[in-house]
Amino acid sequence: PPHVLSSKPHPRAADLELLRRLVQAETKRRLQDFLIESFQRVGQKTASRFLKFIAFDPDQRIATLTRNELSRISVALRKFDGFESPESKSLSPIGEHEFLDGVRSVFNTSSLYYTYRGPSEWQGNPFIIEGIIASGDDFPRSDIPTLYRFANRVPLLYDSNEDVLTKITKRFNWKRYNVNPSSPVSLFIHLCSTRIPYKAAGKQSIGTVPEIEAEVLSLLRELGRLFSKTAKRREQTQRDGRKMREFSKSFKQMVKFSTELAEYHEDPAT
Repeated sequence: PPHVLSSKPHPRAADLELLRRLVQAETKRRLQDFLIESFQRVGQKTASRFLKFIAFDPDQRIATLTRNELSRISVALRKFDGFESPESKSLSPIGEHEFLDGVRSVFNTSSLYYTYRGPSEWQGNPFIIEGIIASGDDFPRSDIPTLYRFANRVPLLYDSNEDVLTKITKRFNWKRYNVNPSSPVSLFIHLCSTRIPYKAAGKQSIGTVPEIEAEVLSLLRELGRLFSKTAKRREQTQRDGRKMREFSKSFKQMVKFSTELAEYHEDPAT
């Protein structure tokens, strides 16, 4: 079951609009107290270092902050590197067994592998990427695996060409991992995050975020390595099978010729 989501945002996730909303609810507090009470994983030392970083008085009252000062704080929250990583307990990935069982229940597969990346973060938002590479006769044969996309357990059915997952999959070097036009292979990728960077209001495609893109590439490399090992074993098994068939034919011919030769020597007429 999913964990309870923390009610506090991470400071790196606080844009100017969110900061204004938080300030309106806490106008009487000191600035340092406001930071501690409003954001996750911000204590006295972290708040003090941040305010020193932007040269603000810790005792300044929230009500006195000007629009320009709020803008400065908002920009600094994203640039300051002294904040701890955001909490990831709120994330609820599908998980290896559930994800594999889900794919098996829908498709006939000959092999499938699971891996994941994270927790990582983008702009203060924690995320986990998990994926499966599967092969089987139910999948179309192509030089690029068929991609099935999910965001927070919801399948994304439209606008696939605009999705960063699709773009990365298309430009990935699959030949290096023994995926060729005769390979019936599919990918299942799930992005789990406290905030999904959708490209449009329709929420059917994921926008380009460098941190997410880097983790997806790492995920595809690992899935590719797992698939490549299976493909190499399958090729070796096929080669061994061909060798055994050729040996069997040769052995039968040897037996036939040996029998004929033995009968020839035993013939009294010879």
